[in-house]
Amino acid sequence: MRALSIIVFSLTHLLVNDVHAAERRFGDWSVGTSEDEGATFAATMNDSGSLFGEVCGIADKKCFWLLAYDVKCDLDDAKARYPILANTDRGATHLTLECLGPMSDGGTYRYRIVEWSTLEAVLKDSSRVGFALPLASDQFRVLRFSNDGRAEAAATAEAAAVKGKSGGTCATSVRDETL
Repeated sequence: MRALSIIVFSLTHLLVNDVHAAERRFGDWSVGTSEDEGATFAATMNDSGSLFGEVCGIADKKCFWLLAYDVKCDLDDAKARYPILANTDRGATHLTLECLGPMSDGGTYRYRIVEWSTLEAVLKDSSRVGFALPLASDQFRVLRFSNDGRAEAAATAEAAAVKGKSGGTCATSVRDETL
């Protein structure tokens, strides 16, 4: 769990600030490695500061999709799963979020998207994605993100994790490189 906190903190820090020297950009998406170099990521941040991305562990070579935004979830709640609707210009589907708890800033909470293959199918060839999240009573929160560069960024992060590259994901030189 601590490693995940570091990864999400790194993602948020890199996306909020200027492009980090060891980060690559693909459209609106950034690709990089966590501060502890234990994971690669492909992520984007919307204009409201919410984060959407894919995180891939270098050691276990497993990836998952993540949303991080300012709606609280309770990690201790046994029912810390939440239904959402994903909508793109290519289709819509229902998904489930699983609470991963707060980030170190205390105001942003992390959620793993459980049905990753369903998400990837609806994201394919889409230009934007919106997530509708139920709130208390009869309210909804909608998060919207650009998909410009998503496919290339995710493929780069996944390939780097599979090859076990931590720092190699984000070369800053202009020489040819095999990832």
